[in-house]
Amino acid sequence: MMRTDSPMKTATHEGAVARRVRYLGRLARVAENTESIVILTDLEGTIEWVNDSFTRVSGYTASEAIGRKPGELLQGAETNRAETARIGAALRDRQTVSAELLNYTKQGRPYWVGMKIAPLTDEDGSVDGFMAIQADITERREQRLAHQRLTDRLNFATAAAQVGMFELGVDGSNLWWNDMMYEILGQERTEVPPTIEQWHAMVHPEDLAHVIAGRQQRVTSGVTLPIRYRIVRPDGSVRHVESIGSAIRPDDTSTPRIGGVLLDITDRVLAEERESELQRRLRDTSHQAGMAEIATGVLHNVGNVLNSLGIANSTVREEFKSLRLDRLEQSCTLLQRNQSTLATFLTEERQGRALSRYLPELAAHIAAHGRALLTELDAMESLVVHLREIVNAQQSLARIGGTRELTDLREVLESALLVQAPELASIEVQRLYDDLPPVSTDRHKLMQIIVNLLANARDAIRGAAERPGRIVVRLHRVGQHAVIDVEDSGIGMSSEVLSRLWRFGFTTKKTGHGFGLHHCANAAREIGATIDATSDGAGQGSRFTLRLPLEESGQRSAGVAA
Repeated sequence: MMRTDSPMKTATHEGAVARRVRYLGRLARVAENTESIVILTDLEGTIEWVNDSFTRVSGYTASEAIGRKPGELLQGAETNRAETARIGAALRDRQTVSAELLNYTKQGRPYWVGMKIAPLTDEDGSVDGFMAIQADITERREQRLAHQRLTDRLNFATAAAQVGMFELGVDGSNLWWNDMMYEILGQERTEVPPTIEQWHAMVHPEDLAHVIAGRQQRVTSGVTLPIRYRIVRPDGSVRHVESIGSAIRPDDTSTPRIGGVLLDITDRVLAEERESELQRRLRDTSHQAGMAEIATGVLHNVGNVLNSLGIANSTVREEFKSLRLDRLEQSCTLLQRNQSTLATFLTEERQGRALSRYLPELAAHIAAHGRALLTELDAMESLVVHLREIVNAQQSLARIGGTRELTDLREVLESALLVQAPELASIEVQRLYDDLPPVSTDRHKLMQIIVNLLANARDAIRGAAERPGRIVVRLHRVGQHAVIDVEDSGIGMSSEVLSRLWRFGFTTKKTGHGFGLHHCANAAREIGATIDATSDGAGQGSRFTLRLPLEESGQRSAGVAA
């Protein structure tokens, strides 16, 4: 016997169906007038209805979609299964859920949708289906990914070069900085945006006024301005930094902002301080010794090492300039200028596409020059070590000097020959002295010059052992100068050797240090004399000539006596 429902129950059911049809009709009319994708499903997730936007985006017609589930229709190999599982769990719990998911069109083209799925209820409040509202976010997601790739590349470049980047309003508001800033400042990374007060709190109290004035000068002058100052990290350590920045205007109508980079220059500053401290110690030693030979030897030799340090410092400066930080700043300016349309700028405009390709090259360039900077700093450290060796070597030879007095040049020459006598025993020495008046000079410095010249002549003769050894020491007058010649029959010098003869560290001797003749040149200059060398070439011997002024001898003597 077949069971039949009562007329009242049948009427109730038919009324519910009619109301649901009317409800779905109203939803359909709303959905048809929106650009969003709308999908209605039953409790099992089977599609009951889709709007035209669904067909436009997915390529599936309503008849092809109805009766199937969205997952089997739209999802593919690259769809995130963990995300689909999360969505399924929420729907089983009759919960609203939002997600971003990769779908595929009928033709197999992938596209991204941002979706929100909410349960639908009947007149009794019971869930009897779901409505999914989706938007095609493919372009927006690609823009976001392009922006992230650019950000990653920029972070790579600045991390490789250890360069912090910052930007803030001219009044200090809306401060932004990159991850490297946290490392330079010794702070923990945080999601809370940094503030100018936070930055100022880390500036050494003695430098804060200088930093604030420098920032204001950047705004008023409009030029790129470097500012050196100290920071105090949270752990109490003090670091030296250099901020290089200028006022920038993202577009013609916007308020100017300050953008720039921050460099940790602590190692460089400490090297400069060590160099300065070494010079101070040398000056103190010089005064304590009463302008002794250590002042003439050490200070002049040290001076030349400092020249080398100066050259190395110049090289470091050039390498720093070659970092192309201005290019980095220009890149930042371009990004800031196109911030509102950054994705379009990076993907469609010529400059933006070129910038994406250029940044990795810039990163490699900055990293390479950063390594060159470290090499130069190592060289500077080596020069400082060499400087200490020179000081130690010269201190053992220190004698009191620095006093100008009337000096008999013949007597000085004989004293120098006496000092060198044991080394000159096998060499013929000729003395050719004219009668000259005493000269006002520093006798000890002059004595050291002559001793060095005789030692140099001796070594030159030993280098040409096959020829008879002869040294001629001549004293004569040329105009208003007393002239001392030390001539040898030794190995002679080429023009190339003559051009480098007086440079610190240059030597042709296997066991030489290269500061004897350099010291002679410095000592001659100290006493107001000149010194030079000539040679007809290799194997032709050499002549060193020292000229001391004769005029004003009386006045100089009087001045010393006073």
